[in-house]
Amino acid sequence: SNFRILSRLSKNIRTFLWVKEGVCRSFAAYALTTIQKRYPSYEDFFRTEYDLSEADIAKIRDMYLE
Repeated sequence: SNFRILSRLSKNIRTFLWVKEGVCRSFAAYALTTIQKRYPSYEDFFRTEYDLSEADIAKIRDMYLE
């Protein structure tokens, strides 16, 4: 089974495969904590890092919060 194969791999390789296949909880938590420390809000993060306008952020918010 896939679980048996994964259990034989080194921790670093397992972590790499989890990240490749989806979001690794500890990496996501680290990323969100870092954003919260560096920016007053997530909107500021997206404005600064991705050069998004208020209209861009509103479109994205509407798309994902429908």
